[in-house]
Amino acid sequence: MRDEPGKLGEIYAETLFELASELDLVEQVARDMEALRRLLAENADFAEMLRSPAFGTENRRRALENIFGGRLSEPAMNMLIVANSHGRLRYLPEIIQAFERAWRRWSG
Repeated sequence: MRDEPGKLGEIYAETLFELASELDLVEQVARDMEALRRLLAENADFAEMLRSPAFGTENRRRALENIFGGRLSEPAMNMLIVANSHGRLRYLPEIIQAFERAWRRWSG
């Protein structure tokens, strides 16, 4: 599949939402997504770390675990790790937007 940000965002968000639903953690994951959205908006260095191939997958994984370990829900943390391992963290804004749309539909 060619990397299409919107489509990839939808796929990751849908999977995350389904897992959060199964674990009864939708509201917690929604808070995690909001926190990540704010961090991306407020911290250019964090946003660059997600986008830059120079940072390296393993270094990025360690940074994510140091920054978010124990602070994010397990589904949100796992999504970050999986997206990182597939080189897709640059699509985090699209993943967050898609998750927030799903959450709004779910919460009415």
